[in-house]
Amino acid sequence: MIGENIGAARANAAYREKRKSTEKAVPGEDVKQANGPAKPKKRTKAVSHKKITRLDVTEFIRKNDIKSQTHLMAAAETRRECGDRALAEFVLKMSQRSRGELVEDAWSMHNAVVNMQQMNVSRKDRVKQGLKSKCLPECNGLWLRCALGILKKNSHNKYVFANDLRSLIEKGRGKERNMMLTGPSNCGKTFLFGPVPIVFPGTFANPSATQFSWIGVDSAAAILLNDFRWAPLGLKKGCIAWDDFLRLLEGIEVNLPAPMNTYSQNIKVVTDLPIFATSGEEIRYWVNDINEYQTPKHIREDGMMKNRWKIYEFSYQFSAQERIADIPECGRCFCELVMMGSDDDWE
Repeated sequence: MIGENIGAARANAAYREKRKSTEKAVPGEDVKQANGPAKPKKRTKAVSHKKITRLDVTEFIRKNDIKSQTHLMAAAETRRECGDRALAEFVLKMSQRSRGELVEDAWSMHNAVVNMQQMNVSRKDRVKQGLKSKCLPECNGLWLRCALGILKKNSHNKYVFANDLRSLIEKGRGKERNMMLTGPSNCGKTFLFGPVPIVFPGTFANPSATQFSWIGVDSAAAILLNDFRWAPLGLKKGCIAWDDFLRLLEGIEVNLPAPMNTYSQNIKVVTDLPIFATSGEEIRYWVNDINEYQTPKHIREDGMMKNRWKIYEFSYQFSAQERIADIPECGRCFCELVMMGSDDDWE
């Protein structure tokens, strides 16, 4: 028993000696001891990135006017290259179809608010509401005076012009109701239709230069095509097929293309929204060159297009001395122009 205790004591002593020698053999330990107690290691704080949500991306899409998933992916890559990986990580986890649906949902939410606000307000009532609003302080009737001057210089009767505006606003798109102003630059065409988006919020402005450029027109309050130049789809992106354009102008239902990886069906326009346009000249049918030989088909198609517009030709070009800079686009003044020569109730 005593032998066993002595053996155990010797074993414990040997273990302690071995442990001490091992600790002394740690590289650099003698240096640490010489320089004082070792300082505790600093913990590296993990870099945390805020996780973005679907709502965050929706707001980003609207704020940056993103209309396609390609545009969304490009924006995500740009942010990634600048050090912000959150958006890229979010969209890469989605399927191609899901990314397209996200872009569609973002704009559907945006348009829903505008549509709800306008649903129970007719276009005539919006004009009447515009008359009750105040003229812009920097305008004070200047826009209307300039508009009347433009019509006078181009020999257009202000009451006839106003009557055509009322007809288009009240009845919407249709043969000989859609209004087009033609003529060279600096003759006031764009100026006269400038306030349209102010009076009719949610106006669909010039289509973008993409394959599916008319997305959103189905829920628009009006269409404004400024400096519009038609060309075959194969030669100019952002345009519209000739037959579809004729149907749109005629006032009947028309289907416009939408990306099938984003939308479940094509865009269907069924509303009677009014169409305003300006252009250098009347819209003509052509296939390869606008100056190509005029066949009977060309003449027939041009005639159908012309019958779908109320065309006002402008020729007087205002000189630099005649032009007034920074004239505000005044909704009230435009509504006053619309109501010229009408009954108070516009019945």
